[in-house]
Amino acid sequence: MVVSFVSTKLYIPSVKPNMVDRQRLTDKLIAGSTQPGSLILLSGPAGFGKTTLLIEFIKQFGHPVAWVSLDTADNDPIRFWTYFIRACQSVQPGVGEAAMDIFRNPQPFPADFVPTILINNIAEQDQDIVLVLDDYHVIHNQVIHTAVASLLAHLPDHLHIIFSSRVDPPWPLARFRSQGKLVEIRASDLRFTEEETANFLKVTMGLTLSPGEVASLESRTEGWIAGLQLAAISMRGRRDIDGFIKAFTGSHVYVAEYLVEEVLQQQSETIHGFLLKTSILERLTAGLCETVTNQDGGQTILTALQRENLFTLPLDDEGRWYRYHHLFADLLQARLKQSLSADAIRDLHQKAAIWFEQADMLEEAIKHAQMALDYGLIERVVSKIGLPMILQGYVRTIENWLQIIPQQRIEKSPQINLVWVWLHLSRSMAEQAAPYLERLEKMFANHESLQDNPSLFGEWLAIQAKLLNIRGKSAESRKISIQALEVLPNSEPYVRNMVLLELAISYQQSLDYEHAAEIFNRIARNARENGDFVAEILGLSGQARMMLTLGKLHQAFEIASSGIERLKNAEKVTPFCATLFGEIGSIYFEWHQLDQAKVNFQKSTESSGINGYSDPQIYQHVALSRTHLMSGDQKAATAEMQIANELARAIQPVMTQEGVICQQVRVELARHNFAAAQAHLERQGFIFEEELSFPGLASGSPITFPAGLLYNSALRFLLINTEKAQAYAETMIETATLVLETALQCQLASIALETLLIRSQMYDVTGNEALALADIGRALDLASQEGFISIFVGEGYRVHQLLRIFARQQSPGSLQSNFIQKIITEFPQQISISSSEPLSVKESGKRDALTDTHWKLIVPLSARELEVLKLIASGNSNQTIAEKLVISVSAVKKHSANIYGKLSVNSRTQAVLRARQLGLLSSEG
Repeated sequence: MVVSFVSTKLYIPSVKPNMVDRQRLTDKLIAGSTQPGSLILLSGPAGFGKTTLLIEFIKQFGHPVAWVSLDTADNDPIRFWTYFIRACQSVQPGVGEAAMDIFRNPQPFPADFVPTILINNIAEQDQDIVLVLDDYHVIHNQVIHTAVASLLAHLPDHLHIIFSSRVDPPWPLARFRSQGKLVEIRASDLRFTEEETANFLKVTMGLTLSPGEVASLESRTEGWIAGLQLAAISMRGRRDIDGFIKAFTGSHVYVAEYLVEEVLQQQSETIHGFLLKTSILERLTAGLCETVTNQDGGQTILTALQRENLFTLPLDDEGRWYRYHHLFADLLQARLKQSLSADAIRDLHQKAAIWFEQADMLEEAIKHAQMALDYGLIERVVSKIGLPMILQGYVRTIENWLQIIPQQRIEKSPQINLVWVWLHLSRSMAEQAAPYLERLEKMFANHESLQDNPSLFGEWLAIQAKLLNIRGKSAESRKISIQALEVLPNSEPYVRNMVLLELAISYQQSLDYEHAAEIFNRIARNARENGDFVAEILGLSGQARMMLTLGKLHQAFEIASSGIERLKNAEKVTPFCATLFGEIGSIYFEWHQLDQAKVNFQKSTESSGINGYSDPQIYQHVALSRTHLMSGDQKAATAEMQIANELARAIQPVMTQEGVICQQVRVELARHNFAAAQAHLERQGFIFEEELSFPGLASGSPITFPAGLLYNSALRFLLINTEKAQAYAETMIETATLVLETALQCQLASIALETLLIRSQMYDVTGNEALALADIGRALDLASQEGFISIFVGEGYRVHQLLRIFARQQSPGSLQSNFIQKIITEFPQQISISSSEPLSVKESGKRDALTDTHWKLIVPLSARELEVLKLIASGNSNQTIAEKLVISVSAVKKHSANIYGKLSVNSRTQAVLRARQLGLLSSEG
């Protein structure tokens, strides 16, 4: 059970027949609702007929309309958007479902995340959605206001929103008005005219008054509909109508108080008491009213109140739920305070709270318990649903509930302290959790009864396991996690999943990826059995990620694909779909299927952006940059890194920092910005002065994947400069050997592969043919089973040459030979052209020159760019090139710009000269 969903909030209220025809206003609503992407605001004080007008509009509109009756509890963003989306789905099923699933994410999400989903979803639809948000004035959460304003600023054509509010919302209404986006109906429009007043009193209220009496009453009430209705009820059966009308004056509030007094005096003692006591309820149903009033016949009374037009509105078609007109309820509550003592009113709230708790309507139970000062009930409810709601993102709601409980009670309640800790840890605020943790330590140390409660003690152990992981004490965390699983009963699925997650994280931190994968698999299995879709996808994603880290590409692909298939079949999105798409993209990248990699990285980027997950979002932009660089698109690679760096500065990544740095180094090297590349590495402790100084890495000590990336980036930076590579060759080879040993020890396949290829090139620089080819052979053995290809292609010309030499030593048609040929065919065209003649490692003079020039061309030209370059070298104009290649002139200019960037030149002449130096064109070319 999570937050109760009250379906009656989506019901369109009904009104009595014979209501006044206000065609001038309904026509305005209909016209506004047929404009593309319309925003309509009904703004006026209470009792001016806004809701009644909307109901009449819906009857005349002739198309489905979605409705939400808002209340103060909807100030929780997740609750607000849940009702918003469910209402839209009543007209267009499936709209916003991605957001509904992501709401289960305990992490906060950006204010514009739901608007982004809705804008994209609704823009794809071919059916209009007209949505009414009634009583928007109860919303005071600025996060919601900001998000709604974002939606209104980019309304899709098929979405039309009507807001009913007593006050103007804090949006840029002037801007919307100037842009022609805003349709307004205000208090001056809503007031009854004299003609409408006469019709209302005669047709709706059944009173026959003289024109003078109508005019006088209209003047006294200023067209205020609620006042007219109260007055009409009070005048029933009176002889001196004119005297009654003259007897009241003043503001609407005083008029209303006077008229309510008159209305109540006409009711029986039973109805009078019923109205006052039930005025504390936002929604009325027979059983609830009977409990609060201690009298039977609740359904009969409610039906009669509606029939007699005593400000009672039905909320469903079955007549089970009702509500009082808001102003009427306010005035009744004022009379209640005059009639009953504070203790008696608290007793009414107490009865309501107990009824709602027993009905499992826990939000309403807490609301009335707060009014009744029943903190014991609040503690019971929060203890029961606190963690599930936190895990599903209702952090603000839980925090508000916790703040109701007096401090002296919190100090004595282990359950409430546990909820406080989960709340702070869900926000990564361990420091704020400290006071509650200290209190819990004392409680569990001093009370054996707490340790004898398996659910309570197991949850305390789960928190300790999480804290130990945060502190990097994975072994201790693992021990506590295992103990917690032994203690916790199976009836605590949320806590058990938390423990399993911490257990997997502890293995991951210990670089034991196999065991971590097993635990993630266990999470997925258990979650599927329990119907917990989000946890199932979390488990599959974690398992695939561990297999990917171990270099088991095929297993990772199978697991991640099964997760994607589950998403498709369920037509759902979870916070972890971003990592699934990212894992699939990474595997395609390693297999050098770059188009597929880009598609999945893009999906991951979009998902992580709307989820509010920082690290996956940054990582996918880094991955896209690397894929673009591998494809030869330096400009796109640079652009992706700019986005990644902006995100990293704004949201401080935890796990992706090293990946950002290493890809930035690759991009800077591709752009020949060697000083910038060096600066990035030096900030990580890699110093390239007269004597190299790298962060310490002891023999036999484990290495993490991010650390391996950094070391290899530093070695690659040195390798680019042949002079430095030769000067520091011995140190570089020693460092590479140490990285390789530790990577193999930790089963980091891709780091080991990358290191082998870098070391082979170092041996090549020193002229050690045997060792260079030996490392190539080891790399091929390591890569062939899982199909790593991009890791070879990314190393460029030197590895291409070494592969060709190694291939000549293999038996034609062998598996090794076929795999080498598969890799070689994926290298850029200009490298293959320049390598058409077989070279020996011993032909160092010729090869070193070629190596130097080709290595410096980090981003190769595409096949089309080579065609354009050759035509440029032949003296063709852009127009001629476009005609020969059957492309546009603008496309020729774009290719030319790419060529200039990759060759680091600024003109055609420089490009041709540089290309000939690199051997890309013949001297005659």
